[in-house]
Amino acid sequence: ANEATIRATISPDGTINIPNIGLVSLNGMTVKSADAINTVAIYTAAGVKVVDMDCDGENVVVVAIDNLAAGNYFLKVNNLKPVRIVKL
Repeated sequence: ANEATIRATISPDGTINIPNIGLVSLNGMTVKSADAINTVAIYTAAGVKVVDMDCDGENVVVVAIDNLAAGNYFLKVNNLKPVRIVKL
């Protein structure tokens, strides 16, 4: 799969815009896409996968992040377009 790393600034309303994915709300972690989302994963900065979701082609996915410790994480969204990885 194609992958890209994107460094994004969180807007005042708590969202980031991911190319080919759309707006991602980090307030409750809602991932929305015009295309079906196959999987969503979150990794720690050390590369440990801490969230792994099979999304069954949904266009809106809510990811529980309240149990994650403070720190740097990477969000990986796969929706049949090139996979996007975003540093949170």
